[in-house]
Amino acid sequence: RLEPPAETEEPEDAADLSLKIFDLSRQIRAAQAALPTELLLALKAYQVRHEKVLQDLAAGRIADEKFLVYTAGLDDGYGNRLPGLVTGFVWALLTNRIFLTEWRDDKTLMPEPAPFGKLFAPGFDNALEFDLDVILKNGTKLPRGTVVRGREVWEQMSEDDLEEKFSEPLIKFYSDDWLYPLLAANPHYADALRTLFPHGRAFNQLGSFLLPLARDLQDKLDDFRDILLPPEKYVIGLHLRLQKVMPDDQGRKTIKAPPPELFFETARLQQLAAGIPNNSTVYYVATETQNAVEAARTWFGERGLQVVFLDDRIKVKRKEHRDAERGSLEALQNAIVELKLLSLADSMIGTFASSYSYVSSSWGNIIPTYIMPDGRYWHAGISEPCFRHASRGHAAKAMHLPDIAYHTACSVSTHRVDVVKAERGKDGRLKVKEAKSAQHV
Repeated sequence: RLEPPAETEEPEDAADLSLKIFDLSRQIRAAQAALPTELLLALKAYQVRHEKVLQDLAAGRIADEKFLVYTAGLDDGYGNRLPGLVTGFVWALLTNRIFLTEWRDDKTLMPEPAPFGKLFAPGFDNALEFDLDVILKNGTKLPRGTVVRGREVWEQMSEDDLEEKFSEPLIKFYSDDWLYPLLAANPHYADALRTLFPHGRAFNQLGSFLLPLARDLQDKLDDFRDILLPPEKYVIGLHLRLQKVMPDDQGRKTIKAPPPELFFETARLQQLAAGIPNNSTVYYVATETQNAVEAARTWFGERGLQVVFLDDRIKVKRKEHRDAERGSLEALQNAIVELKLLSLADSMIGTFASSYSYVSSSWGNIIPTYIMPDGRYWHAGISEPCFRHASRGHAAKAMHLPDIAYHTACSVSTHRVDVVKAERGKDGRLKVKEAKSAQHV
């Protein structure tokens, strides 16, 4: 016969326990985002060098240094620019170059450009000047150099001594992709990168150094969080990129995101699975269309759930067009504020093929869930950005890295990725032998 134990304890309420787990998960994310000792020392040493070089240049003294200038694509969105920028900084750090950025906007698409310094205040104590245009305005002269495009030098990035291969005093590096896996695969730099980033969170950890918000943007963000996203709330971030159309297997742009309600249902599923009570949860929805905003207000409102939008504290213009929010300096700044707000969520629902989704989750060390065009969703597994060009065969250069995780299935138009076979040629280089599609599982 079964008898109860002599003394029993009242089981802890499941909702209370879920809230404790949620608080602990925040602590874990913060600990993971902390800078490893070797990285912290390297960044402090870099900042001292950077400041001295700019002081010498401003005083008319020729700096005995080499430079790497990250050149942003004029019409690239921030989801494409920021992975390229951080990749460029890693290259500069590995090769002892001074890092700058040429951050310019297409004046037709963005008639009121947003200079780098209007968005970010990099460095410890926000003390670093990266913007090449600001530096050149002071009459500073830099050496001539060469343009290096990430799409064209992926083999060299994964195999060569980059200072021998690109020895010019100034390199202009353009990339709209996260090419860190190639540098991590390079035998000249693999050990150094494992020391600097032992857990592989390069984008997240460098974000704290390279991407602190400019003061007025930080003030906007703080005001929004204080009022609408207080720390006691469990925040589920949703990024809906509904107007982006991707090509199908024949190259026809026909594939779009599914209806917004599917994003909402998936987010609600996450809340229920986590066991967080309704009154402790807030949904933050970022989207480019007013229709999606209204759909979210209706869907969450009917269920008695709290949903908030950037519009609730910050003036936003929305149109049924994917580039509607590029028309003014304020709009471009708001895009960065929203990107950062998403990164501060506790969990994240993103849109397939949207680099903005990937960057926001990476910035916040969030392992996201993505909604695919056919209505399915998949859990990303890691928080680092998408290595988009892996599907072009570039992943062959990083295939032998079992301890470096990276995405290869993030910007495809369907639920498929490329499987690449490669072999080494007589020159020792990896060469793509065969590439074929396979189901992503």
